[in-house]
Amino acid sequence: MFPNLKNLLVSKTRVRNFKHPFKNESRCLIRGPWMEDLFPTGIVERPQRYTDAKDWNTVMSSNYDWPFPVEASSVVTCFMSAFSQGQHIMQAAEALIELGLHRELLVDHFVSLYQGFQLYVATLEVTIAEILRVIRAAERKANTTFWVGDKEDRSQSNGLLEILVQASELLFSTHLKLLHEFRAYTLVASHLSQEHLSDLFGQLQDAQLCVLRLAPLCIVDYCFHLRKNLTRDEVWDIIRKNTASEGLKHFPNFRGMRLRVLAGFVATIPRSERVMRLRHSVPVPVPVQRNLFIIACKLTYKSTFQRPLDRIMRDAEACAAR
Repeated sequence: MFPNLKNLLVSKTRVRNFKHPFKNESRCLIRGPWMEDLFPTGIVERPQRYTDAKDWNTVMSSNYDWPFPVEASSVVTCFMSAFSQGQHIMQAAEALIELGLHRELLVDHFVSLYQGFQLYVATLEVTIAEILRVIRAAERKANTTFWVGDKEDRSQSNGLLEILVQASELLFSTHLKLLHEFRAYTLVASHLSQEHLSDLFGQLQDAQLCVLRLAPLCIVDYCFHLRKNLTRDEVWDIIRKNTASEGLKHFPNFRGMRLRVLAGFVATIPRSERVMRLRHSVPVPVPVQRNLFIIACKLTYKSTFQRPLDRIMRDAEACAAR
């Protein structure tokens, strides 16, 4: 359906060893849960499907059309945020299995996991849906086709949009099924066996694999063709128009979640990189000062996502210590 994960991972040979025109941005690295597995050096390195090293370096580094390297892009920032949430959910799910060994599970535990997973999936939906919309608009504007790789491969279908649509359909069907199961488990929490919990965790791992297959297509191939064919300002214009007319469509459950999704994006950016990464994201008009907005995002994210999941882990640790 779409390329094997091994083929999507970047090569081990570093090719980006020259000076960038914007030195202060060149040290930005990709970090965080799951991202470090995909990009262990912190750099988006050139995979074999991109044969021209000079062209790759020019496109993916800071330049006058894109005044920041791809590692500082909003695409990378969004996946860093989503993966941070995903890792937190995996840890809470593991803690839930441990907790089930020692005591009867409470409805509140599954409600917390359900609500956290709901935010995670909404974050993925916002990120991927925007990428698909931008590809369609960018291909029309630049009169080109985005490929998986630097050119068309006539031996196989390697159109990026087609592959991403297929990958995202699999991803969202997997995650939507899990979302319904989480909700159903809130009704029978006290009767769930360890077998049920282990099966649930296995499904979470399968869902994680879907995300890890899709992310390199977005960070490597989407970003390369976008930066090669359009300027930052042109892309930002496209995104602003999309934001004005589009909403969360895949999941009716996500209505009213825009603030929580935005709060999650902002709150999960490492403090040392927050100013830089927000500067390279499409500006979002807010009715308060930036500092107050960031504080509100952090409080919202902590109260609606982090604290409920952390409570599961604390309960598991307390039971294990007895």
